[in-house]
Amino acid sequence: MRASTSISTTCLLSTSILLAACGGSSDDSNSATNKNNITLPSNSVVLTEQNARDMSNLAIVQFEMIDGLETLTPSSSPQKASLPSYATTVTVNEACPSGGEYTGTFASDTNSESANLTLTQCNFGTLEFSFTLDGALNSLESWDFDGNYTRSADGSLDILFADQLSYNFSFEMDEVGSTFSYEYNLDITFAMSGEQIGGFLVTTLQTLQGNYLLDTVTDGILLIEGGQGSQVKLTVVALNTIEIEFNNGSGTFSYVDTIFL
Repeated sequence: MRASTSISTTCLLSTSILLAACGGSSDDSNSATNKNNITLPSNSVVLTEQNARDMSNLAIVQFEMIDGLETLTPSSSPQKASLPSYATTVTVNEACPSGGEYTGTFASDTNSESANLTLTQCNFGTLEFSFTLDGALNSLESWDFDGNYTRSADGSLDILFADQLSYNFSFEMDEVGSTFSYEYNLDITFAMSGEQIGGFLVTTLQTLQGNYLLDTVTDGILLIEGGQGSQVKLTVVALNTIEIEFNNGSGTFSYVDTIFL
């Protein structure tokens, strides 16, 4: 969620191997839909009690990655720095942190800003972790003088890690919050699909709530859907504490584990 999550490509790759070994994949096409028509991929992995924890960790890692894409909004770009205070739109063409570029348009007025971007070999690299993104990303944020804000984003991207793990994902996210209290309410939907990890769909059953200054999550429920009607539910039961439950398609959830962010 918004709380810090330790992440590595080794963890992602080992998770994908475990999912393939324990769950396998399915051609089940009984897809859930949402406003942007993000659906369960046709190569959906079958979730099991054995792989539920690893799938949960993978979903949380992907959530963190999607949430971090907001840093690409060109809020510190030279183009934006020169914008007048009245409504205007500019074209952006900027380098990503470790190579590649993002291009598109950025619009701003007195209480909102938006970006429509295309990422090309956009690399985020460190000594321990590196990945490259290609695809489209859109965002819109507005605010008032009382510190309240709304933010939405969506996109469809391909991702390649340094160790050659790759997959594609589509997402949509809506958030409201306060820049004074730092509290937020967030809903997210995303689907992932790749040869090594299979596919799955994540939706919000109950809005996630937390505090981004304290890096905490205090409430909310996410649902992971896999093949053959299998599901894993992630429920925030206490501060940065998530309970994992598994449903094999019968409609009944059973407790699996508790993880801490």
